[in-house]
Amino acid sequence: MKQKKLVFILCFLLLLSGCSRKKQTNPTQVVSHADIIFTQGEESHTLSYNHPKKLEAILNYLRTLRYQGKDDPEQNGSNLIDIKLYMTNGTCRTYRQQDYAYLCRNGGPWKKIDPMQGRSLMILLKLMPPD
Repeated sequence: MKQKKLVFILCFLLLLSGCSRKKQTNPTQVVSHADIIFTQGEESHTLSYNHPKKLEAILNYLRTLRYQGKDDPEQNGSNLIDIKLYMTNGTCRTYRQQDYAYLCRNGGPWKKIDPMQGRSLMILLKLMPPD
C-alpha cells in the first residue's frame, strides 16, 4: 500500500515538474552573404561576399567597433559605405558608415566611431577580393 502511494506521489510530481519544451523566441540567425556598396562622390562600387572566412572578417569588424556616443554627421559626407548582411532566414541587416567616423545600424541613430578603426574597413576590403 505504501509503495502504491509512493508511486502515485512520484507520478504526480513528475506531472507538475513542467517538462515541456521551451520555445526559442530569438532563433539563431546566420549570415549567408554580404553586399558592400562603397560610394565616393559620384562613383559607386559594389562588392559581394559569401565565403565564410570573408563574412567572418566583416562581422568581426562590426563587432569590434567602439562607439563614442550619438552624433549626426554632415550630410555632404564624401565617403559612404553601405553594408548589407543577408540572413539565412530571409531578413537583412544594414549598416551605413560615413566618412570613417559615423555608423548607423538598421536606420537607427548615427553613432560616432573611432576614425582610425573606421578606416580599417577600407583596408580590409582592399585585402579581401570579392567572391
